[in-house]
Amino acid sequence: NMFLINIQPNDRAALGDFLKGEGVAAPDFTPLVRARITAVNGRPVAEFPAATERGRHELDDEVNLTWSSVLGPDNEVVSGHWWDGGATEPQVSLEEELRAAIGLKLGDELTYTIGGETFTVRLTNTRHVQWDSFRPNFFMVLSPGAVEQFAHTFITSLYVGPGQRSLTVDLVRRFPSVSVIDIGAVIDQVRRTMDRAS
Repeated sequence: NMFLINIQPNDRAALGDFLKGEGVAAPDFTPLVRARITAVNGRPVAEFPAATERGRHELDDEVNLTWSSVLGPDNEVVSGHWWDGGATEPQVSLEEELRAAIGLKLGDELTYTIGGETFTVRLTNTRHVQWDSFRPNFFMVLSPGAVEQFAHTFITSLYVGPGQRSLTVDLVRRFPSVSVIDIGAVIDQVRRTMDRAS
């Protein structure tokens, strides 16, 4: 399995065509936007008493956002309701453990800042996420219409068979801004390190 990150919008179609030409199943591209949480329920984020140290770190650091009209196959809503196609209010879905770590509840409002512009969304549901699915997943997912106007990139994951390993070199040559993370190679390196240590 591989993750491709930092895919520019104007490279997405060409990258999809390249992968199909190499015999790789056409991947889904997931949008990614970097933002900061600057307020919780209208209060500056520095004044919000996070429930845990992890929650404080998430509030103080940059966060990755995406948007989607549909619930991912490896996500399950555990509180609240996923938005429907007619929803007009900007909404956010949080991964349940992160919600608890920050100390938020359904109905709370988060204000994000991207490039000097701010927008506010309401927390309307929480999810359990199967992180081991090797598909792009996010702690924070926004409803459509909340954030698409901001500059964003795309990420994707794909399976590359043993006989297709050389496509990575060609991919990097053709799309130099794309970063490739070979999960299989990372896991192999960790195993080798652990074998040496033991």
